[in-house]
Amino acid sequence: MVDCTFFRRQADGTLRCKAALNFSLESASYLDRCRSCEVPALSRASHCRHLILYSFLTAGPGGRRRVAAALACGLEGSGVDLTECATCAHYEGARPDVQRARP
Repeated sequence: MVDCTFFRRQADGTLRCKAALNFSLESASYLDRCRSCEVPALSRASHCRHLILYSFLTAGPGGRRRVAAALACGLEGSGVDLTECATCAHYEGARPDVQRARP
């Protein structure tokens, strides 16, 4: 999954996952976590410019760690899902990227 838009090559040649803001991923474990990562699909979906994506590690099937995501509205300060956004009076068009909160 090295072609993921969230991968950035560092000066030393290693890859870094930009979706992993609040945690780190070791290079050897990227592919294992990429298979179940929720972030790329959410970032490609239509969404409001006020949407904030929080990514985190969680235990998946068999105790395997995976990258999960929670969505929040930057205006309302509450958790949302993409279907709620589409009917919101403050919806402001789709963007190709999702803002990610800094820790």
